[in-house]
Amino acid sequence: MTDLAFSLLRKYYPLANPVTLLDDSGFSWKDGRGKKYKTNFLKGYLLLHRKTWYEDKFNAVMCDSNIYKIYRAKADNNFDDPSKKPEVFDFMNSDIKEILDPLYKSSKTWGEFIDKLVVREDKYNLIYHWYRQAIYVIFDGMEINQDWKIDILQRPYIECGSTQGGGKRVRVRTSKNRRVTFSKYNRLEPFSWSPE
Repeated sequence: MTDLAFSLLRKYYPLANPVTLLDDSGFSWKDGRGKKYKTNFLKGYLLLHRKTWYEDKFNAVMCDSNIYKIYRAKADNNFDDPSKKPEVFDFMNSDIKEILDPLYKSSKTWGEFIDKLVVREDKYNLIYHWYRQAIYVIFDGMEINQDWKIDILQRPYIECGSTQGGGKRVRVRTSKNRRVTFSKYNRLEPFSWSPE
């Protein structure tokens, strides 16, 4: 869907490149007892994958190229640098400390510890209390910039057609001989926009 949106931008607003965005996304989940949690996706994904979700999925870069170079150098090196991993780390929750302390103490680097953690199904429950502090430590206190840009010309281009009609119903048979109806729609012309 995102690449379709980028394709529409390319088609109707060819000068709208790169696309800039604020990465303030999060994801929610429930634990086994039904308690709800929300994790900042930028820092949570970064901890588990050494890059943000937008970097991974869309080749996004920070809007400020100088800050991005510093950030990438830290992301590429600090996870595997033994001097960046404190001997003791506070997991901020006694229940998970029993699970994580042995993994942490048996690891020489943050990367080795994260590799042991990422294979666990309960990894999101286990990182919830401490992932922000870990990112702070791994990145030497650097605040991870949330302003990103995506070069949409490097994304797949999806051509989509439209159907014309007056709200008529169309019947379509599927491979299982069920009847499914879809409505045709009238295509709207793109809105006009000009910077003022």
